[in-house]
Amino acid sequence: MAGKARMRPSFKKNTRRYREIVGPEKRREGLKNLTKKRRYANRHG
Repeated sequence: MAGKARMRPSFKKNTRRYREIVGPEKRREGLKNLTKKRRYANRHG
């Protein structure tokens, strides 16, 4: 894993460990909440 000074903040979420371990738990927890937030975000006010 390249540790550059200016890296995307979302890079950590794209690593394999994160997706396998942290990803599914968060998906299970806040899927409903996430869809609701996304719907309101797409409305643009």
